[in-house]
Amino acid sequence: MQYTTKPMTELPSENRARSEVDRKVLILKPSALGDIMMALPAVRNVKLGLPGAKIYWLVNREFAPLLEGNPHVDEVIEFDRETLGRLWCSMEAWEEFQRLVKRLRGEKFDVVLDFQGLLRTALLGWLSGCKVRIGMKDAREGAPFFYSELVAKPQNSDHVVDHYVKMAEMLWVEGGAPVFETGRNEVAEGVARQTLRAEGVDGDYAVLVAGASDPAKRWPIASYARLAERLSAEYGLSIVATGSASEAGAVGEMVSLAKTRITDLAGKTNIPELVEVLRRARLVVGNDTGPVHIAAGLGVPMVVVFGLVNPARLYPYGRKECVAAVDPWERPAGIRSDNMKYRVENVSLEMVWEKVLGQMKEQSRPAQ
Repeated sequence: MQYTTKPMTELPSENRARSEVDRKVLILKPSALGDIMMALPAVRNVKLGLPGAKIYWLVNREFAPLLEGNPHVDEVIEFDRETLGRLWCSMEAWEEFQRLVKRLRGEKFDVVLDFQGLLRTALLGWLSGCKVRIGMKDAREGAPFFYSELVAKPQNSDHVVDHYVKMAEMLWVEGGAPVFETGRNEVAEGVARQTLRAEGVDGDYAVLVAGASDPAKRWPIASYARLAERLSAEYGLSIVATGSASEAGAVGEMVSLAKTRITDLAGKTNIPELVEVLRRARLVVGNDTGPVHIAAGLGVPMVVVFGLVNPARLYPYGRKECVAAVDPWERPAGIRSDNMKYRVENVSLEMVWEKVLGQMKEQSRPAQ
């Protein structure tokens, strides 16, 4: 794959004078797991287009482990979102904010890429003192006011990955399809294997991701229980359920409803361990949420259930066949629809099972 660097004529003269190895790029994508995964291809393109530059990523401390060992990220700048959320009522938060801004300004970044597209990230980019701040033309909360360069979404795609890649191409051109690349953590790999073994999961297994921060994204728990039974009966797969500690109740309900054994890992893995559990799965089925998008980036066979959120923006990149939803490709443009016919509850078990069959059949095909 060939990467061509554009002349950086867009940069102010004082930045153009710096050598490539001195250039610094700040990525603003602080959350959440799925959003960070979707920004990885664009960041990879930047690093491969300017291999001597140093790439910094500003991220909420909670999600920083997802970037551990990433070959295209040189330094992670962590912050505590919970603390900064008390900015207007806490001296501690205000002091933390000042330290963060001082750190950003001190790095003297050449370019800021704001993939989050919200007021708080756009403001941080502006406060960094960087002259070149690239953001989305349709960013929310007045964020475009703080950008020096606005990038419209591609005319031929609604997918956010393509939008991020186009933003990176303001300065660097990349050839080929977007590539998702995460770091490998040998310790996490070992812990994941040991955890599964201790739970009696020795062979092939399917992972079910029944949680989501938005209730409107949650496919019914009873449907997941029936799906677990079917996967176990027809494919002999062990069933593993993942989720955060806050989702333990929903996972527990699924375990109690299912007439097959489900290994409950809710709240029992950290992010690197979760990545390894997903990486080794024969199949992942879940809602439009972080772990599912991690699995998508890893290239794992999967099915993702969409409700009101437009699948065209967030489906597993290049893998439309993985989407279970009501009329997924016939919706009006936009992030989310108010049309109740698209509700996640209207996605039947048979619709999901049809997609499962496609994924399992694809695995059984002989290598070409």
